[in-house]
Amino acid sequence: MSKFAFASTGKSCRLLAISELVIIYLGFICVLASFYFTSSEEVQQKVYSLLDIPFLPIVIILLMLSLGLYNPRLRCDEQGVFRRLLIISALVLLLAFPLSNLDFFSLDFQITLYSVVLSLCLLMAFRYVISRRFAESFRHKVLVLGGGERAQIIWQRMRRESDKKGVDILGFVPISGDKEADLGSNKIDLDIDRDLLNYVKANQVDEIVVACDERRGKLPVKSLFSCKIHGVEVMDVLNFIERETGQIAVNQMYPSWLVYSNGFSRPDSIRAISSNLLNITIAAAILFVTWPLILFVMVAIYLEDRGPILYRQTRVGYGGKPFEILKFRSMRVNSQANGAQWAQKDDERTTFIGRFIRRYHIDELPQIINILKGDMSFIGPRPEQPEFVDRLCQQLPYYSERHNVKPGLAGWAQLNYPYGASDKDALEKLKYDLYYIKHRNIWFDMSIFVRTVEVVFFAQGSR
Repeated sequence: MSKFAFASTGKSCRLLAISELVIIYLGFICVLASFYFTSSEEVQQKVYSLLDIPFLPIVIILLMLSLGLYNPRLRCDEQGVFRRLLIISALVLLLAFPLSNLDFFSLDFQITLYSVVLSLCLLMAFRYVISRRFAESFRHKVLVLGGGERAQIIWQRMRRESDKKGVDILGFVPISGDKEADLGSNKIDLDIDRDLLNYVKANQVDEIVVACDERRGKLPVKSLFSCKIHGVEVMDVLNFIERETGQIAVNQMYPSWLVYSNGFSRPDSIRAISSNLLNITIAAAILFVTWPLILFVMVAIYLEDRGPILYRQTRVGYGGKPFEILKFRSMRVNSQANGAQWAQKDDERTTFIGRFIRRYHIDELPQIINILKGDMSFIGPRPEQPEFVDRLCQQLPYYSERHNVKPGLAGWAQLNYPYGASDKDALEKLKYDLYYIKHRNIWFDMSIFVRTVEVVFFAQGSR
């Protein structure tokens, strides 16, 4: 586990962000004090500078969020974290340079430079100390009640240390009725009717996850109730997987859970209007910033093989209705003459300029037109071709539920899973798409948008 990327799930993530915001703010205060606060007259003259200080620390925290430094499943070493912090420093300084020349912004560029360097050094030191001394305090102890196929889901999903940074799985307790499953050496021989509460007390268990294959007449209800009375949280395996992995276990989901669980609600008119305004605002801002790049790509595509610049393809959208998606052409003309195909790694059909624009997702920019037309949203499940949808709806349960929201240019599945090129990948992405549909709101959309910056910066999930 990286010394600088450690467990930061739920409340601990918010606590971490607030703590680091305070640290960054103190770094700015220290630099400002060393420059100006040498006499009482200068203090009075420069007090208004304090009003400008919170702006840049908040920007730094947002950039740390966008580059994955608050992602509990961040998989990178110290160099990866340091590289992200260097990118953050460069972006903040690029923002501060023009602001320092404006009359209403009182911080000099030199002060901002020293403040950013000091703050990021303090952040590295803070994360090192926390990860070495207090990492265990961010974890809660979990006992899994079950030793069969449902329990194996937890074992498979959270086998690596990077997948269970926020939890410490003590073991799996088999129950009568469980099917045979490989859980390694993690099974615990325990008489759940007599000794469950004693085990919970002795090992300071915070949470019990019910993951048995057969519940009817098999659950130790009295023992579980006693544990709950003593402050231990009892949770269903589906809710646990949803919380810890950011996905829904579709292949283990039962209809009653889908009906009775929270979420999957239709947005009210205010949320719908705010979502549309967010889409239009983001689309307009991206067009304003990227129009020189768009013109350059259009010329480059045309000069390479004199073919069409835009690629049009039928996709399935909201309500299962087809629409025509727009992309910059990144493959040779007639690349799908033999029928619809998944894009593969190092696909031979890709052109020279196509490899570049696909790597950095530039080929997706024309979909802003789809967003402005209302065919797509900025955030949502990625739309697929009708040929794939027809087959996947028959093979995968609940796949058609993806069409209850508008498809998106970016999405929760794209942040958490690499490019899908098979039916198996489609199932994994469906788990993330259903999680998004269940929890979607404008704040979740904004969080996904900010974190998408990391995907673009490091060319993740492209083929």
